[in-house]
Amino acid sequence: MIGFVNNHWNGRLALVTSVALPLVGLHVGVVVILAHLGLAPGHFALGVGAAILALLVWQVVGVFRAVDRTIIERGGIMPGFAGYLAITIVVLSTVYQLAGLAIPEWPGIVRPETRAVEVRVDAARREFVLDGPISLRGFSVLERLIRDNPSIRAIALRSQGGSVSAARGMARLVEDAGLETRVAGTCFSACTLVFLAGEPRRLLAGGVLGFHRYAVGTYQNLGGVVLLDVEKEHARDRAYFWRRGVSDAFLDHVFETEPSAIWRPSRNELLAAGVLRD
Repeated sequence: MIGFVNNHWNGRLALVTSVALPLVGLHVGVVVILAHLGLAPGHFALGVGAAILALLVWQVVGVFRAVDRTIIERGGIMPGFAGYLAITIVVLSTVYQLAGLAIPEWPGIVRPETRAVEVRVDAARREFVLDGPISLRGFSVLERLIRDNPSIRAIALRSQGGSVSAARGMARLVEDAGLETRVAGTCFSACTLVFLAGEPRRLLAGGVLGFHRYAVGTYQNLGGVVLLDVEKEHARDRAYFWRRGVSDAFLDHVFETEPSAIWRPSRNELLAAGVLRD
């Protein structure tokens, strides 16, 4: 890996490789990750932006050097035009991303529904409220609210799901704080991870829990390196559900349900499986 980084920086990679992998391929990966995280402007987002800017310098310098080497070795200017065009597109796209990390309400690449996440305190009900998609931004807000409101002992959940990583983080916060979890609306997909962290766990009138396999596959980069293995992710969260008292038969059903479907078990099924504790 270090050799690859060094070879690109010094322009030793073939121009096609340099453009396709470090420049375009890595840029697309950053775009996808940022859209998934849904970061709001703030100190953490600015830190991410600084890292992206440093990455851009490495990307662009390597391609410039590869272009120069290719022109010298092969002659002609067409490779140069192609390389410079790719650099221009990636630089403009990166500037657009950085603006989204620095300017509030910037449309950017972050999905509007991710920006709409709401984690707040309901003073009247004496509970935290998660109402919207689960993101790392929501995790950060919940962490702060729990720290600043130690007397609140419950969290109400209403979410269609979102980032599994953020949900795992929220689950840790809820479990460590010993919060009760409540659902009066829908709590689907990654939201159920947060729900299972509660003690007790209550499904109120109108509440629905929805489960399914993760909507991700086993992704590989062009080098054949596994970046995410869905079966390992299933095993990790299945072990957490089991530790929280959920039966194996129930978990079998959860992880056999396709991502395109949502299993909505009845209250009796949830009670029998150990999902509800009220």
